[in-house]
Amino acid sequence: IQLSKDGPALSHLAFADDLILFAEASLEQVEVIQDCLTSFCASSGQKVSLDKTRVFFSKNVSFSARESISAALGFQQTGNLGKYLGIPAHHSRVNRSSYQDIIEKLNQRLSGWKARNLSFAGRLTLTKSVLEALPSYTMQTVQLPNLLCDEIDRICRNFLWGDNQIQKKCHAVGWGTLCYPKEYGGLGLRRMRDVNTSFMMKNCWSLITEPQKLWVRVVKAKYKSKYKCSNEIIPKVVKKSNMSNLWHGINGAWNLVVSNIGWQLGNGRMIKFWYDKWIPNSPPLIQCALTFIPPVELFKSVSDYTNMLGIWDLSHIQDWIPAELLAIILCSPPPSEDAGIDKIIWNPTTDDLFTIKSAHEIAAQQMLPAKSPLFKQIWKWHGPERVRAFLWRVAHESLLTNSCRVKRGMTSDSTCGECRQAMETTLQFSLK
Repeated sequence: IQLSKDGPALSHLAFADDLILFAEASLEQVEVIQDCLTSFCASSGQKVSLDKTRVFFSKNVSFSARESISAALGFQQTGNLGKYLGIPAHHSRVNRSSYQDIIEKLNQRLSGWKARNLSFAGRLTLTKSVLEALPSYTMQTVQLPNLLCDEIDRICRNFLWGDNQIQKKCHAVGWGTLCYPKEYGGLGLRRMRDVNTSFMMKNCWSLITEPQKLWVRVVKAKYKSKYKCSNEIIPKVVKKSNMSNLWHGINGAWNLVVSNIGWQLGNGRMIKFWYDKWIPNSPPLIQCALTFIPPVELFKSVSDYTNMLGIWDLSHIQDWIPAELLAIILCSPPPSEDAGIDKIIWNPTTDDLFTIKSAHEIAAQQMLPAKSPLFKQIWKWHGPERVRAFLWRVAHESLLTNSCRVKRGMTSDSTCGECRQAMETTLQFSLK
């Protein structure tokens, strides 16, 4: 089958013990499928399980055709392909209930943990290593609904502070602060919306840098004409109401990726002189131009601005470019065939390679406070994790002292329980 007119034809998807065959809904294709399965069984020594095999039809196939084809195959019909590689194969719009199994898995893990017997540091470790990690596999290819992401955040937040079904504990530090990096006073926790966006950014990066991948070829062909996703190196992505869940996620993360990519100059043929970011630490030249750029110049590549000797030829445009940028260009090596092809690079990292960590930092877009040497010292100290977590709480004055409880309306008595004279402060409490 072909998902688009110019896209690659798909005959099958195979991985481990899962196999999906694609074919036209006709009796002639039934014979082809049967021949494929017969050859597969003869070669592998395996048999087709009738109880585990189903045939799925598109909504355009008539009822009579479905009945005759399923009877000829000997397989039951299904309206749902179930899961493939652990991910539900949805045929309609994704909503919160579509991935309710993620919430169920989280609750199953929580039911086996005794939160009351764990220290704050222990709950923090489990939150990071288990609760935050569980949805990550699904998020690599699925744009989860925001409500579901918020529900996962709530589960992580409640477990961290020791909530249970009977009692809700005091959340002494805001969730936003907890999601700051440690050097900024947070705990390095991650909002699930930002995590999902960072994985979608990875898909955007693959769409640009790995055009040979099957899924990239499929989606670029599918959305090329209808959604103006062209065959250029950096395609144009446009949002539409009836696009797939994956394309919806790519659309939401696209601008974050495009604004953070640059070019490493090679032969200069692929880089647009005015529109691409190829000068280090500088926006595209079109944004810095001192005058109107004639249309005939707009889409020229960098190599078009060298002469026959391979040196820069900018004399006719030098008045269009700010002097400091012109100087940078003239001091840079001109494009050369010996330098190979132009290469797309990821600006946020020092090695120019895309990472989920750098993508998450961009997706979070936090207005961070100033770095605190106090928090830096706490986490640099090579002591027990539970002690470092306790010092972090002291630094935030988040221990439930009597003075803190008065502020939160939990009591009316702020005096120290030991001396019954002075107000109980964080310092007093931590020295007991």
